[in-house]
Amino acid sequence: MTFTARTFKTLSVIAVGGVCLSGVFSWYYQNLPAVVFSRAMAAIGKGDFENVAEALAKIERHREFESHAHFVRGCLFLDSGKVSKALREFSETRPEGELRFPVLQFTSQALYRVGRILEAADLLVLLAQEDPTNAEAHRWLGAIYYDIGSPSEAVLELTEAAELRPLDHRPHRLLGLICTDESLFGLAIEHYRTALKLGKDIPQPDIQADLAIVLIQRNRFPEALEVLAAAEPTATVWALRADCYDGLGKPDEARDAVEKSLLSDPDNPKALRLYGAQQVADGNAQDAIVPLQKVLQQDPHDTKARYQLGMAYLKLGQTEAGQREMDARDASTKLHEQYYAAAKQASTEPANVEIREQLAAIAASLGKREVAKRWQLAANACRGTGGANQAPQKSPM
Repeated sequence: MTFTARTFKTLSVIAVGGVCLSGVFSWYYQNLPAVVFSRAMAAIGKGDFENVAEALAKIERHREFESHAHFVRGCLFLDSGKVSKALREFSETRPEGELRFPVLQFTSQALYRVGRILEAADLLVLLAQEDPTNAEAHRWLGAIYYDIGSPSEAVLELTEAAELRPLDHRPHRLLGLICTDESLFGLAIEHYRTALKLGKDIPQPDIQADLAIVLIQRNRFPEALEVLAAAEPTATVWALRADCYDGLGKPDEARDAVEKSLLSDPDNPKALRLYGAQQVADGNAQDAIVPLQKVLQQDPHDTKARYQLGMAYLKLGQTEAGQREMDARDASTKLHEQYYAAAKQASTEPANVEIREQLAAIAASLGKREVAKRWQLAANACRGTGGANQAPQKSPM
């Protein structure tokens, strides 16, 4: 059989046609609404909302995917901070089939962001029941329990999240905070170290600072310095280094670190407090007064700064002023003690409205506005369930 030019031409046409058909089929498949929605979900998971918007435009062309469009549109609103609009879109989404779990998860996140904490918790409990391997449900439940002052429940949920997603640093970060609050410093150190290890490719200055603070509290100064060596040299990091050098009995290194901290941020309260303490210790009490007053302008209930200021006045022979500062220090100490006692009670009474309102009031008296807001939000959430002491319920949707 002779391979003629006509045969070659025929085969070429068939080949080109095959390639064209293959391209048409690929284009058709990639634009199927179900496939587009899968891409949208993957983009949502990555935070790639530019591609989410592109996918939404294609999904909206298919009436049978109207519910999917509502959900994707809600995710876009949620990402842009338009939470009320997001909730409206999620409410238009039928929570069934492949949409069931995503709708429960993202609606709960939107509810959380508008302060409807226990409603969010109810949805997350339902999600965790129906999809026990959903790590995000457990992680968000852990955050909610932490917010309403129920650390034991938070630990259970966050531990579950960490086991389900062993490469995620976020549950360990919050577990570190909880263990620090509960004075479980050994466990806090373990969780912070795990969070840093798992998130090694993510900047984590807050975790490094929190870990260093716990290590300093345990007088593990060399370890704290090792952690801080890997952190960006901010004013806070330099101040924490100064704390370490002071604990190690290295006053020159401590002074140098304080100086660098204040060069980076002249109003850094920790550095100013350390500077004031150094001046009092060196016999330069007069030079300590202004820096310590600056600290107390930022936080009138900083008991360490208040004590050092009282000592500075006493060393200058200003007994009345010194005693006034010591009395103010004692009053602040009592407020702190009341706060910690109430927080301990709240941890054992997960839906006690009154104790959370008391914590909000004490935090406000201490000038800690964000903390006060969190406790008031927790109190409002508990009251909003319709019962004085009703916790998140494991009830059907």
